[in-house]
Amino acid sequence: MKPSVQLWLEEKKRRLNSIPIEEELRIGKLKKRLGTKTSSSYRTPIGLSCSHSTAISINAAAILLEQNNFLLNQVIELEEKLHCSEQRRRQEGERLEELQEENRRFITRIAVFTSFRDGEELILREELIREKIYGEQERSRAELVYCFSRSLLVTCDLGITNCGREHRRKGARTAAYSPL
Repeated sequence: MKPSVQLWLEEKKRRLNSIPIEEELRIGKLKKRLGTKTSSSYRTPIGLSCSHSTAISINAAAILLEQNNFLLNQVIELEEKLHCSEQRRRQEGERLEELQEENRRFITRIAVFTSFRDGEELILREELIREKIYGEQERSRAELVYCFSRSLLVTCDLGITNCGREHRRKGARTAAYSPL
């Protein structure tokens, strides 16, 4: 066998055993995100690069990279929305606790006033105050449920990969679940 044919066969074998360019790009991006150094490409002992590829595979890699960037941006955006909804839910929970404490104080005040006033007048005042507090509590609970359902919708949308379908669905969902 001629040395040039043998060299050609060895080079072909190395190319077949090397990592495809798409995988090299993906690994490089992951290493970059993790903060580790990446090698530009795998070099053979002869000094030839094994990452030779056609224009089609380069375009495919670029498209995949754009899609990955788009999906990463969407994940980051959804994480921010989830964080905001969780923070809003915590604030509403704190507000509900404040209203419950205010309810206890009103009940205590009413108990003190009962010794000084007629029973019927106190009962009417107590009912008015309770209705006000219960109305506030119901409003707070409704807001908590709304925030929780919005955060569930955000987490359900993580699996959607088609941008056009997602925007249409997201628009339909926000219109369907609008509190107004």
